[in-house]
Amino acid sequence: MFARVTSYQGRPGQGQQALQRIDEARQRLEEITGFEGAYFLFDQKTGRAMTITFWESENALQASAKQIAPLRDTVVQALGATQPPVIETYEVTGQF
Repeated sequence: MFARVTSYQGRPGQGQQALQRIDEARQRLEEITGFEGAYFLFDQKTGRAMTITFWESENALQASAKQIAPLRDTVVQALGATQPPVIETYEVTGQF
């Protein structure tokens, strides 16, 4: 399994708006081949946020990049992001 971790610097108090956008995009995410799940994390005080999406393989993660970009843009807008998101990918090597 592989994960895409995207970090955002948004504005404090915007987490609910971003979560609403993610909920609206849930069906589109679930239709992407290889999608296995996601988390949204938000710090109300600082406006920092993170999405973590899980993919069945590295190929699925890479193939999803173009489909994910517009969904990411809606999160950026909802958070009132003050800088571009930072995107990293990882292989999931353990679960506790």
